[in-house]
Amino acid sequence: MVKEAILQGARRGRFLLIPSGVPTSAPLSPNLEENYIEFLQAGYNYGKYPLG
Repeated sequence: MVKEAILQGARRGRFLLIPSGVPTSAPLSPNLEENYIEFLQAGYNYGKYPLG
């Protein structure tokens, strides 16, 4: 989902990838932590120009 959002939204540049919500509790549940880390990693991996 993250890769597709980047490819659709960032073609013209100046794209900001943000989650619809941020973790508000600490410590994070294992599932929430895993999902949040995957989101950040996908943004890092696919959010570089030129898009591919």
